[in-house]
Amino acid sequence: MTLRLVLVALLLGTSSALAFDSSKLIQFGTLPLDDLTPVIAKSALLQKEISKALSEDNKEPADVRCLGMRFPGPWKNLGGLRVSPYACDFGAKWLRIHATVRITDRHGRAFETITAKAMKNATKVRETNLNWEWATECGAAAYCAWYVGEPAPAPDGTGIVAGVKDAANQLQLYLDYAAKTGGRPDFSKPPVSDLFARIFDLRELAALPPPKASDLPWLLDWTITADGTFKSILYFGIAPPADLIADQAAIKRNATDYEDQEAVALSFIIRISARVTRASFLFMEQPAQRTTARLEGFTKARAGSAETMLGALVTIAQGMKPANARLLSAAIRDTSDAWAASILPGDRPTILDVLAKASDASKDDETRRNLAALGAALADAK
Repeated sequence: MTLRLVLVALLLGTSSALAFDSSKLIQFGTLPLDDLTPVIAKSALLQKEISKALSEDNKEPADVRCLGMRFPGPWKNLGGLRVSPYACDFGAKWLRIHATVRITDRHGRAFETITAKAMKNATKVRETNLNWEWATECGAAAYCAWYVGEPAPAPDGTGIVAGVKDAANQLQLYLDYAAKTGGRPDFSKPPVSDLFARIFDLRELAALPPPKASDLPWLLDWTITADGTFKSILYFGIAPPADLIADQAAIKRNATDYEDQEAVALSFIIRISARVTRASFLFMEQPAQRTTARLEGFTKARAGSAETMLGALVTIAQGMKPANARLLSAAIRDTSDAWAASILPGDRPTILDVLAKASDASKDDETRRNLAALGAALADAK
């Protein structure tokens, strides 16, 4: 065998040996077809076949829901990320995509198995050697049974929150360092952008099954962590405690400079707060929990939810980029039923008043329609 062939053989052998078995991740989640664009782009033929399938069924990529394996929360840098194998539901048929998965750390060192070191240090996922097939069924993967109607597995709430808290701690250290050195935070590139995305992971949140009463502790934990990070960004460079009057100029500057992050963070907080509300109502439906102290705490929580909604509406009323206003108002629209149930009757007039001001301030029709959904839900609330 020539030296060149030996080298090629060695390289191929290394690639195979260092492949990561993603089926061992156990967890899985949903994702839109659009999120698979980087993977699909690796094959012109696959792109062509998908375009044809979309055209035949008169669908857009956003209409196609896919399933994939998911890195659980304990994976410090990869938690929540979806990975091959994938299965995408086109309606009349399924697309199954398989790829060789390779995970590495910042220095390019690969991990073949799930270990504590891998979960702590892995930062990058590569998917190569694509192969795919079209079929009439999802397949034999575990997530297929769940998708077609089997009970969804309980979410790894503790693991999710552990990853979120770790990211929040790292982001806070970055913000503290930027403030001490006279700099300004830059959320446009890793690792800061990744830390932010891990805390306010709208995709992870959307992929969760319907909430249960038992989810309440870790949902509250995630909400509190996200809210704390949001305030750290809004009050960046201000010595605590922030004074809304004395520190108005600094707060306004941060709100302007980091409006894109503010929109994502508030959208996330609105959505996860609605999930907390649903879990709270389920919790309070249990007879053993309906004590005087619990009921008082529940009422205070409902008053707090009104303040959360009020803050989001004031943000829109004060003026936002159209895209950001649409993002935040869509979160309000999608969760309007939860807010209508949660906001106490005495708080509704204030909410409706600010809602009208937010709608008047917006020049975007979609934002107005989104806000109108909350108004209609509150009007119908008992």
